Amino acid sequence: MNEPELRLLCSRVDALIEDVRKVRLAVKDVKARASQLERVSTALRAAVSAVQDLESTVWYLPQRLQNLEDFDTVNAEDASLLAGLTATVKLSGDTRQHVLAARKAFSHIELSLVKIEEENTLIGELTSMCKSLEWQLGKMRTGLVTPAETPAALWNAYGTAVRDQARPIFDGYVDYIAGLAVRDDRLDQEICLLSDDMVKELLGWRSLSIPASEAALSLKSMVKLGYPEWTVWGVPLAAHEAGLGVLSKHGAAEGLKTALADFVEDFADYLGLADDLHAVDRPGLDEAAKREAAVRHANAVKSLNAYIEHLFADVLGAYAVGPAYARAMFELRLCPNVTRLAANALPADCDRARLILRVMALQAEPGGALGTEVGQLKQLWENAERNIHHTSAPLDLDGGLPLGRFAEAMSGQLDRFDFSPVSEKRWSTIATCAELLGTTDQPVPAPGTTLIDLLNAAWLAREQDLDHADRIHERLLTAHRNLKPSRRPRGGGPTDRVEKR
Repeated sequence: MNEPELRLLCSRVDALIEDVRKVRLAVKDVKARASQLERVSTALRAAVSAVQDLESTVWYLPQRLQNLEDFDTVNAEDASLLAGLTATVKLSGDTRQHVLAARKAFSHIELSLVKIEEENTLIGELTSMCKSLEWQLGKMRTGLVTPAETPAALWNAYGTAVRDQARPIFDGYVDYIAGLAVRDDRLDQEICLLSDDMVKELLGWRSLSIPASEAALSLKSMVKLGYPEWTVWGVPLAAHEAGLGVLSKHGAAEGLKTALADFVEDFADYLGLADDLHAVDRPGLDEAAKREAAVRHANAVKSLNAYIEHLFADVLGAYAVGPAYARAMFELRLCPNVTRLAANALPADCDRARLILRVMALQAEPGGALGTEVGQLKQLWENAERNIHHTSAPLDLDGGLPLGRFAEAMSGQLDRFDFSPVSEKRWSTIATCAELLGTTDQPVPAPGTTLIDLLNAAWLAREQDLDHADRIHERLLTAHRNLKPSRRPRGGGPTDRVEKR
């Protein structure tokens, strides 16, 4: 292989293969570490149980020994036995204290362990991606010996592999390791555990939530909790990333994507992308114009798909998490001064707020408690917009835009696929739970209460007593620890299609 461009490419491919292999082996080590910690935890639990059994066997010996010592005459053999039994009793007590101390010291590590089904783990996903890319790169490397394509095509294929496959692996791995470090150090104050459980409650599978600088869904199974949302109040925001996950691995994904495709034309008109979307349909284009039209069309399709998918994620959050999602969005993420399309082609914040309010309004009843809560949220956002934009116009949740129709259609789809909304009936349970969080330091939720109920109750209690938000925060964590898991996850599992018939 004398051609310099091929020699350079061979070196590049070899280096990339080695880097991917290192990631795969490092991920394997992380998995082994988790297994080792789990074995230590199991051994400590067994030790605690054994010591308790020992204590139950010897607890009555001190009184018996005291009775023996009361006798005036004890022969040497009995005295030796007596001394041995006395030492055994003391040893059992000392052993119990040492084992319990070790168990307590290890408990914070055990709490940070991520327990997810092996076939759905982030570890499995990263490993699978690494193996797939290693195979493709190996095939590419073999093909460089007697190339069947031009050097330019080979370099382009390498660039595509780096951008579309290697980069997500390396970014995901770095996020994963950094996130585990934060979780292991307990810097997240159980926030990630709350997020893990909420996503499982929503979707039926366990994700890995990690603190990050920006909220996102990574590798389909890792939810990044964006700064400054690392509090219990920001946990409902993970529902947005869960919504994106629905479209990638849920059993309802194909049906939902089909429903989303029906709105491409509507949003193309709304966003002014109709000409780009249909650029390839113009007759009489020469080859250069066709290539330009194809690029415009591809960019429009990509932008519209991302736009609509993020809107759907907001629909899921508003539908399944309810006012807690809206409160978190309004107070932590959305800005009422952002009325135009975001620079990254994602929906404008004001459009997102209208969509969220519209979805919740569909579940509320006039005069109902949930309807009152939604009305207060609408008033909050409406006043913020009015004061910023100096307008007296009321907040129109439809506004002649496709958002209203989109909210109705996607809410219907979520109901069809058996996702559970925050409804008027459910809001009464949430209001009762809010009273509990507002008055009880050791709250024990009633049977049937879900984590989503608790998150809504915490936000409701906070609005009623803002001066004691920190106290409510701690009570929410306590209530979560006392929460009995529901027998059936909402929305089905990642591969089970649960469409209503």
